[in-house]
Amino acid sequence: MNPNLADGKTATLPGPTKDELLFGGAGGEVEHEDGTREKVKVRPFKVKEYKAARRHVDDEMRLVDMACDRPAGWSETLTPETYEVVAQVMGRMNVRFFGWVRRELARQMDSLPSGALDQVITSSPSQTGSGTAAPEFPL
Repeated sequence: MNPNLADGKTATLPGPTKDELLFGGAGGEVEHEDGTREKVKVRPFKVKEYKAARRHVDDEMRLVDMACDRPAGWSETLTPETYEVVAQVMGRMNVRFFGWVRRELARQMDSLPSGALDQVITSSPSQTGSGTAAPEFPL
């Protein structure tokens, strides 16, 4: 599952191979922070899972958990190196899912009334009802 090339550069990850689709995903061994190891399979989401997975599109760790058929929070126990590889494989296995998400978002954007997004972006906090300004972060 290592996406790195021999020269240390990261490979461009295509979608799942025919064999990976045939056998239900890409298998490998992961390492947890406590030193334990386990074998997992990172699988593509089924179409019937797309809506559930979309609810977590802003939570990569939860998507990794789902793609590995593990409970929520499982990926948080992985070593950073292992997590990075598994997350990249999850993205590669699920290029079709992420394509569907992009199409769904595009349809939603297209259905907004003309100028609605500009109005939301340029409105001040007091106009949106929050009454508080966005926090400032030092550079």
